[in-house]
Amino acid sequence: MQLFRTHFIFFLVWSVVLTGLRANSEFRRTLTLEEVEIGQLLTWSTAQTGTTIQFKIEKSIDGKSYATIGEVEARTSEGQPIDYSFLDLSLGEPDAYYRLVCVPPSGPSLVTPAVYSSRRTGNLLRISGMTSTVTQSPFIVHVESVQSVPLMVLLKQLDGTTIMRYPTHVQVGDNVITLDMATVPEGYYRFELEVATERESLVLQKVNPDKVLADGYSIRD
Repeated sequence: MQLFRTHFIFFLVWSVVLTGLRANSEFRRTLTLEEVEIGQLLTWSTAQTGTTIQFKIEKSIDGKSYATIGEVEARTSEGQPIDYSFLDLSLGEPDAYYRLVCVPPSGPSLVTPAVYSSRRTGNLLRISGMTSTVTQSPFIVHVESVQSVPLMVLLKQLDGTTIMRYPTHVQVGDNVITLDMATVPEGYYRFELEVATERESLVLQKVNPDKVLADGYSIRD
């Protein structure tokens, strides 16, 4: 009976949370976290914006005290799912918690359940800034390196086929890498940086200029 009561209370709590979220923003896919070589990639999807005008991404090291590390403006859609993503480039903390705060035009915000990350990947390079991964052209990356080493820059189709490849060299400290995507058709691609035995990668989306987000040129720390 105690086990049943515990499960029933857990179900009620989740029902309240999900009902509250739907009243604010109807989620098709809740917050999901993927460890990539350059950081933690957070993604989520909504069926429609609802009353949410902004998503705030919050992070905690201890699971108790949260701080805002980024903001993403909500978008509208005519019946199509809306996909969102945010890349946390801070690689110093091996363990962290992430959650979304759904901000309405007025009234209290709603908070999603937190997701936990235990990072295991070490890095020779660190991407300290970039233009939007939803881009027209060019895509610009700031790379911090702890060594002066040769670097290979690649752009691949998602099936692994290389469509662009060129060698360069990074110095100790901050480096700027520019990828010209003017001649690349619209679609999704994998951008990769290879140095020694390390590979950094992320997914880019090439779109028409009128589809590039106004706040796309953002992250530098």
